[in-house]
Amino acid sequence: MYRSRHSAPDLVWSERLQKAAQDWADNCWFQHSRSAYGENLALGYPAISAVVDAWYAENAVYDYDNPSFNAGHFTALVWAKTSMVGCAIGVCPQGVSYEGGVWIGKLYVCMYFPPGNNLGGFKDNVFPPISGGRRRQAQQDGEL
Repeated sequence: MYRSRHSAPDLVWSERLQKAAQDWADNCWFQHSRSAYGENLALGYPAISAVVDAWYAENAVYDYDNPSFNAGHFTALVWAKTSMVGCAIGVCPQGVSYEGGVWIGKLYVCMYFPPGNNLGGFKDNVFPPISGGRRRQAQQDGEL
């Protein structure tokens, strides 16, 4: 839903990415994995849908006239050349470790391939939202 608002094709679910995300989430460490995949992490949300909504909410601060990494969760979510995703939830009874201490709760991890947020690629991969009327017309024309 969010990707189509930004003229990006739907993502395909990847079991390989889901397994990689689960392996990382099971470490219970709130830190990026340094894998070959794009990655979004989150703590403190009741459900994955709330996490994705929060990542998308970063669009409010994204500057399409000066595209950059200033809203990295949002840009990873709508990066046009990304085609696959896999997500997982780490249930961490001892808490999730992060630089400031320990968070008691779930660790949400989504991994993307090919990864986005490449310097110099924002203008070609993160597009302004399509207005409601234009979106309906594009759907009728088979563009979305």
